[in-house]
Amino acid sequence: MTPTSTSTSTATPVETVTATYTAMSGDTATPTETIPTFTPSATFTATDTATPTNTATATPTPTATPSPTHTATPTPTRTPTSTSTATSSPTALADLIFADDFEPPPDGLLAWTSNTNDAGDLSASSASALVGAQGMQALIDDNNLIYVTDDLPNAETRYRARFYFDPNSITMANKDAHYLLYGYNGTSTIVLRVELRRFSGAYQLRVALRNDSNSWTSSSWFPITDASHFIEIDWRASTASGANNGGLTLWIDGTQRANLIGVDNDTRRIDRVQLGAVSGVDTGTRGTYFFDAFESHRQIYIGP
Repeated sequence: MTPTSTSTSTATPVETVTATYTAMSGDTATPTETIPTFTPSATFTATDTATPTNTATATPTPTATPSPTHTATPTPTRTPTSTSTATSSPTALADLIFADDFEPPPDGLLAWTSNTNDAGDLSASSASALVGAQGMQALIDDNNLIYVTDDLPNAETRYRARFYFDPNSITMANKDAHYLLYGYNGTSTIVLRVELRRFSGAYQLRVALRNDSNSWTSSSWFPITDASHFIEIDWRASTASGANNGGLTLWIDGTQRANLIGVDNDTRRIDRVQLGAVSGVDTGTRGTYFFDAFESHRQIYIGP
């Protein structure tokens, strides 16, 4: 825009010089003196001072460059959020291991991994219901073992189980005893047991756990009446070699009756559980007793 105004001002003084000084004879010096008076018209070239204005307007353009750098920074700050949500998923472990109240569906004993029923001596029935409409009855008419098996425990360092039990007036000779529940390390090493016996006209229960040296630590015997009771156990492996803090707690009808502690069993785990007449049935023991509402957990007390 500045070069256009410069060419217009230069044409004006040329026309004025020609028109003012016409020939006067002998006056040749006059044109020479008047030409300098029109030189100020050349000051129109001062319009070139507008060029600094253009350079001033150009300078704000680079100041826009800080804006893009601001928008880029929020994006990386979101990455830690997605990382934390991913890591929390694998740590979640359900407390419940297994539960069965012998109600359909599934029918009968099918919720368990397997059952050993001796041609139907172990079955689900309404007559054996202690909770709900059905329970499990165990008919002991010989020394054969009858029980259900749960293989859902998986190398458990702590194992809690609760079940209902009614002796139902089963006949047992004095001091006859057998096991109602086994907990296995693997599929063959028994590390936990619940035992029933008849002594001086009363039914009694006790619990025991095996240490790393294959020795058993047992509780005292505790009497139960000829009625429905809920039995709960809390088995714990020792936390480390030499810690010697393994243990086993027994509740009968919500009252703690035994708490075995100080056991060196850090190599022991629970991988399988059996419930019923699992071992040691005597010839003097005959009749039918009832089980119901079995439930197992990893940490939480179960109760009735």
